[in-house]
Amino acid sequence: MPFRRFRMWAVIPLLCCAMVLTACSGSRDVAYQKAVDLFASGDFEAAAAAFDRLGDYQQAPTYAAYSTGLVLFEKEDYIGAEPYFEKSQAFMYGKARYDICRAYGLQQAGHFAAAAALFGSLGAFENAPQAYHYCLGRAAEGAADYESCLYAYPLAAGYADADDRLADLQYQIYTRAMQIKVEAVTSMEDPGDLRPGITEDFQNALTFFTILGDYQSSRIHAGDCVERLRQLRYDEAEAQERDGQFQEAYESFLALSGFSDAAGRAEELASRLGILIPDEE
Repeated sequence: MPFRRFRMWAVIPLLCCAMVLTACSGSRDVAYQKAVDLFASGDFEAAAAAFDRLGDYQQAPTYAAYSTGLVLFEKEDYIGAEPYFEKSQAFMYGKARYDICRAYGLQQAGHFAAAAALFGSLGAFENAPQAYHYCLGRAAEGAADYESCLYAYPLAAGYADADDRLADLQYQIYTRAMQIKVEAVTSMEDPGDLRPGITEDFQNALTFFTILGDYQSSRIHAGDCVERLRQLRYDEAEAQERDGQFQEAYESFLALSGFSDAAGRAEELASRLGILIPDEE
C-alpha cells in the first residue's frame, strides 16, 4: 500500500503539467484562430499585432510579416513593405507583392526601363499593367521618343501623373510642330527666302502632326504638310527640267503622279527620252 501511495503522488505533478500544457496549447490555438479571423476580415494591422504576439507558433511569423507588408502597401509605402513580403514570398501573393514593391522602388529611383520590365512580368496583378505603360512612357520621354510616349501614357490613364504628362507632351509637340510649319510656310511663300532645309522642316512638322493623331487640328495640318511637300518636289522637278536634267525630272514627276499635272509632265519627258510607258490596264 505505501508503494502505491508513492506512485500516485509521483503521477499527480505530471498530470498537472500536462493539464497546464494542454490549456496553454488550447489558449494559443484560440489566439491563433482569432488572428486568422482578423486577417480574413481585412484588419491587417490588428492581425499583424496578434500574430506577432504568438511568436513562432505555427504560421504566425509568416502571417505577421505578410500582414505588416499589406498595411504598409495600402499606405503606398512600398519601400517599407518590401522586406516583409521578402520574408513571406512563399505565402499567398507574397512573391508577386515583393516584386511589385521592388518595381515601385525602381520607379521611384528613376530607373524606368528596369521598373517597366519588372511590372511587365507581373501580368494583370494589382495595377501592374498601368504602371508598366507609365514606366515605358517615362523611359521613352527620357529618350525623346515622343511617339512611344504618346502611345504609352493613354494606357496608363489614371496612374500617377500619366494624364498630366500626356496633356503637357501633346501641347509641347503641337506647339513645336506649328512653329516649324509656320516658319516653313513663310519661307515657301517668299521665293527669295526659300531655305535649303525647308523640305526637312515640313517633313519634321508632318511627323509631329501625324503622331499626335486627332489632337486639336493635327490631321488637317498633317494633310497640308503633305501637299506642300508635293509642291516643293514638283518645283524641284521643274527646276531639273529647266537645267536639262531630263531623266531626273522624269523620275521626279513620275513619283508625283496624282499631284497637279505631274503625270502629264512625266509622259512628255518620257516621249522626249524615248522611254516606253506601259499602257495602263
